[in-house]
Amino acid sequence: MTYIVAELSANHNGSLDNALKLIDAAKWAGANAVKLQTYKPEDMVPDDGFVIKEGTWAGHNLFQLYRKAATPWGWHERLFQHARLVGIDCFSSPFSVAAVEFLEELGCPRYKIASFEIGNDSLLRAVSRTKKQSIISTGLATDAEIKDALNYLPYAVLLHCISAYPAKLEEMNLQRIVALGPLSGLSDHTIGHEAAVIATALGAKIIEKHLTLNRLDGGPDAAFSAEPEAFKAMVASVRRTELALGDGEFKIAASEKSNLQFKRRGQYRRAA
Repeated sequence: MTYIVAELSANHNGSLDNALKLIDAAKWAGANAVKLQTYKPEDMVPDDGFVIKEGTWAGHNLFQLYRKAATPWGWHERLFQHARLVGIDCFSSPFSVAAVEFLEELGCPRYKIASFEIGNDSLLRAVSRTKKQSIISTGLATDAEIKDALNYLPYAVLLHCISAYPAKLEEMNLQRIVALGPLSGLSDHTIGHEAAVIATALGAKIIEKHLTLNRLDGGPDAAFSAEPEAFKAMVASVRRTELALGDGEFKIAASEKSNLQFKRRGQYRRAA
């Protein structure tokens, strides 16, 4: 069964109550897990006044954007506890060795390497030392960079990802999921769930998508996040796709067995 992950990212909008509600919404929508991001803004970029020029976050000061988007470390224990209470997996994307060490104290069951961290050797080594399941997003990465990352995390699930926010369906190149191998999936930034359904049909083991309570609430990631109803519809479509795929073995379906009473044309010819 495809493992479906609801990415909380910055959609808490600075509110612990929102973060807890997002976990509830993920469970209600049928996700298997919720994913956090664990970093401190000062560990990500210098506070040098750099302003983003293009894309969803054009005009924003990069350091201030990270500050706004960050999930406070003081919330993490409560979020992990709440996830366990409602019965949904919770894990995180660490962005530093210190973040991995912090998450280990909380019993984080697995780790996701974000696309921009695929070349962060110290982070990859730290995750490798935990000996836990890992997931690597491959947006913008070259084949050589992916190969190097797998030297540290050889059994990682590789997520195909277009690092555009939102991503365009016509640019998704979903056949890449097949090229990444049997342990692969999709980190989906498109609007809608067509990409998730196609990825499932192509054999994706994991689907990750951003979840927000309400896109009208705004926030750094709202524009490319799914609201709970839309996320639930995606999960339902993925599950129906899995049912339709079956196991590939030849068999007579239950609904067609009654037609065995009729002779087919070839049988009539053989009888004659």
